Formats: sequence, structure tokens, C-alpha cells
Amino acid sequence: MDRRRVLVASLGLMALGSSWKTAGAPARPKRVIFFVAGEVPSEGGIENSRRTRNSVWTAHGLVPGRDVVETFVYSGNDSERAAGIARELVASRPAIILTNAASQTKFFKQLTRDIPIVFVGISDPVLHGIVRSLGRPGGNITGVSSELFDAQLKLLEIVKEVLPRARRVAWLTGVDPDEDGNDPVWLRIRADMASKAARVGLDLSIIYLAQKLSGDARVQALRGTHADGFIPYSNPLSSSGEVLSIQLASGMPGFFAAGPGPARVGAFLTLGSPFRDMWKLQIAIAVRILRGEDPAAIPVQLDSRVLLAVNMKTARALEIEIPGSILARADEVIQ
Repeated sequence: MDRRRVLVASLGLMALGSSWKTAGAPARPKRVIFFVAGEVPSEGGIENSRRTRNSVWTAHGLVPGRDVVETFVYSGNDSERAAGIARELVASRPAIILTNAASQTKFFKQLTRDIPIVFVGISDPVLHGIVRSLGRPGGNITGVSSELFDAQLKLLEIVKEVLPRARRVAWLTGVDPDEDGNDPVWLRIRADMASKAARVGLDLSIIYLAQKLSGDARVQALRGTHADGFIPYSNPLSSSGEVLSIQLASGMPGFFAAGPGPARVGAFLTLGSPFRDMWKLQIAIAVRILRGEDPAAIPVQLDSRVLLAVNMKTARALEIEIPGSILARADEVIQ
């Protein structure tokens, strides 16, 4: 997808948002940018997200179109292009910018010290250098931290529990080893994953730049690892349809550090917080800032709600028997 398509998708929503403006409103609505990592989803996916988020804004007493206009901007999977879009957004002077990935948040930290930034779903924002501390983030950035990385470490244990004979797990990452190979955050994450895998009796095979591989190329890369299952890092699968198809084509179950959403569309197993819950916390913080609070003094919130979900249909298709110990702990079992 080229940059023009990314921006057209976002500007289309901006035009739609401005059409909601209430005639005679005493003040112009606050312009909110939600800078989303990855490619533009289907129109239905955008509309569902917009409708859900609008209901959260409304619950906090801000009417979409009258008080706020939230524009979705998709960064794509090219870091240079994403940085360029970020510069344009800062130059447009929105009231607040919302992000959902560490890399995008870092772009904005370098570009502005006065436009408030509220992130969501970043595991350990202190380690990433995004905030000074969770209690007093300082600067213009705060947000919602997730248990994403802790969930991935836990998934290594679950892989071994579900597949006692498993010897290897594939880890799909969006990391470019040439650009990020010496990044201290990445090096620590990789070392922790490799160490935990070894402790539970698994070899870890890393597939880099997974989001840039086509579906067929991902399947071939997975097969090449001879792994018994795979874990996506930050979910570098491009669509809900691919969540199921890549498992069936590779013959490998996917273990996702995510809320139940991917399991509902075919992921073998998920462990994590529902993103919708994190959205609610993110918007709640944004509302506080729009009403005058200083982001430097708003503590980073930790979304500690972790749910386990399994998809029995996918398990049957892969001929995997899910242990009773997993089913007993599952918050959701999809038949």
C-alpha cells in the first residue's frame, strides 16, 4: 500500500467526522488523531472501530462531531513512510495524538514536546525510553501499558503444556535486524524470549520482518523453521482471514499475545488483554487531558486484565487435543 492510500483513508474519515458537526456549536471540536500501526483494514473494520470508540467518547460526555473529531491515520509497514506521516501530523497541530505502538510513539516524542501523546498497548514504556516513570511520566506523553511481552513469555509455557513433545517454536517479529539489531530494548526482549524458551525445553526460531512477507512467504518461512507452533510478536498478520489460513497452510497452531479477538476469527489460542478495554482506558486519559490536565502528571495505567481463549474448531482442524488443564483455565472456549 502506498502512502497516498494511507492518507486518503485517513482524510476520508476526517471529512466524515466533520460532517457530524452540530450546527450552532459554540466552539469547534477538538481534533484527535489516532495513529494506528499497520495497514488500512477493511471499510467494515474501520467503521466498527469508529463506532466503538465514539461510544466511549460519548460515555465520557464528549459528543463526536460536536466536541471531538477523531481521525484514523494508518502508518503502513514502512518506518520511513510512517515517520514522514508523523511529521505531517505534527505540523497540522491536532489537539492530541493517540498511538498504539512504541515505534510510532517514539517518532512523536522526537517531533513535539507540546502536543499531548497518549499511547496504548506498549509493554514497558520506561524501558523503551518513552516515559521517565510509570507514576510520573513527565513531558507530554502518558498512556496505557500492556502485559504483551509478559504474555509472550507465558505463551512459551503454554506451548509446552499444549504440545508436550514440542521442540521448537517460531517467533514472528516485525524487527529489521539491520536497523534494530543493536537496539537495547530489542536485545533484551530477544534474550528474555530465548532464555525462557530454553528453560521450558524449546528452541526459538526468529522470523524477522514478518509483516513484509506475503501470506505464502510466511507459510514457507514457518515451514522452514520446522517448528511445532508459532507466536506472533505484536501480531504482524495483516488480516483476520490470515490468522486462520496461515495455521492451516503451515499445519502449525498460533499462540497469540492478544485478547480473545484473534481466537474468535480462528487463532488456536490467545492470551492477553482485549484491545477494546485498552481503548477505553486510552480515551479516558485523553478526555482528562482535553479537559486541562497535564499529561506529565497523569500516571501510566497498567491494563492487567489477561484472558485466555482457545478455538476448538481450529484445534480439531489441526488435530490437536487441548489439555483439560487449559480448558479449565480458559475464559473463552470458541466452538
